[in-house]
Amino acid sequence: MSIESALPLILLPGLSASREVFEPQLQQFPNAIVPDWPEPNPGETFAAYAERFSEQLRPHRPCILGGMSFGGMLAQEMARFLKPEGLLLMATIRGPDELPLYGRIGKRFRGLIPYLPMRVLQTLTGVFECPGVRSLFPFRRILARQFREANRELFRWSLDQICRWSEPPVVDCPVWHIHGDNDLVLPASRTTPDCLVAGAGHVLSLSHPQDINRFIRECLHIVEGKRSTEGV
Repeated sequence: MSIESALPLILLPGLSASREVFEPQLQQFPNAIVPDWPEPNPGETFAAYAERFSEQLRPHRPCILGGMSFGGMLAQEMARFLKPEGLLLMATIRGPDELPLYGRIGKRFRGLIPYLPMRVLQTLTGVFECPGVRSLFPFRRILARQFREANRELFRWSLDQICRWSEPPVVDCPVWHIHGDNDLVLPASRTTPDCLVAGAGHVLSLSHPQDINRFIRECLHIVEGKRSTEGV
């Protein structure tokens, strides 16, 4: 059995993103799983959602859990319940105090989230399909298309949870964090990654797949080495 297939590798994409952001990883790691996010229940808290989502994924235990952007924030909350062998964070932050200025300002206007004109915003992203723009921003085009196809209520709920996030998660498993040094969405200067990828922006799973895949392999080797030593 190869090192890549030893444990399920559960990967959570970011806000409004889909499994497509992890396509290079799905091609390299046959044990990788990108689950569909469940619909949030009315009034459901971040912790309650993380627990319910973890319960759905429990058949995949033991596992390694990873998340990108908002998926990384959720993965940290889920680690309490899913008890992964390791946690892989990509282009994300460790707690609410690491949110950039726009995120901290957004907390003041959380009450406006239900009134976001989602249909209009989704339509406006069509500009990324224009030939000139499409060639200049290939990865943003992918994210723009995913946003157009996103579940509006899930997007609103996720945005609200970011604004409500008040305490850094308590994680009791090994954590590894990779980040792009040119990330404009969640700047690397606001957090403390273990690995900084030169020239990489926010969607480094697509723009720098070799760096991400190498990072994942190194983490898998560490986890498998620990399991082997413990006789698991």
